[in-house]
Amino acid sequence: KADSAIQVIQSKATLSEDDFIEIGKQLVAKAKYKEAAANFSEGLRRFPNSFKLLRYRGHRYLTLRQLDLAVRDLLKAREWIKSQPDVWEVDANGKPTDTYQHQIEYHLGVYYFLKKEYKNAVNAFELSLKHAHQANEIVGTTDWLYSSYMRNGQKTEAEKLLNNFA
Repeated sequence: KADSAIQVIQSKATLSEDDFIEIGKQLVAKAKYKEAAANFSEGLRRFPNSFKLLRYRGHRYLTLRQLDLAVRDLLKAREWIKSQPDVWEVDANGKPTDTYQHQIEYHLGVYYFLKKEYKNAVNAFELSLKHAHQANEIVGTTDWLYSSYMRNGQKTEAEKLLNNFA
């Protein structure tokens, strides 16, 4: 199914920014993470100011544990999206998932957590939580934020965070 979707998209005369995103999603569905990152890179050659493609490529670089490349993309995406209103991502069915703002901060938080930079992880996850709208994104971000608080020695903040769910 993913191969068919990719072929249909690639048969277009000109690919849009969203086409590159969809191709990347289809490659991820097949666990072809390197190919997805390469696809997003190709998209960025055609759309060099795309915070969307940077967000997706940064995420894939995290998956591939290419952390320096991931943070470079995600920080650039964060900078480029600052002046934007909440911009929603959609899944393969066109259903809104959450905002790019949320996803960028979330993945920056993961990066900082992996690098054991817990203060920066806290800051990123707090921003991510601020932009989270969907229940599953709120829960996932809260889990990472709690762990970041605890690793950063902020037990009181971690407990307050959990009290929001009591």
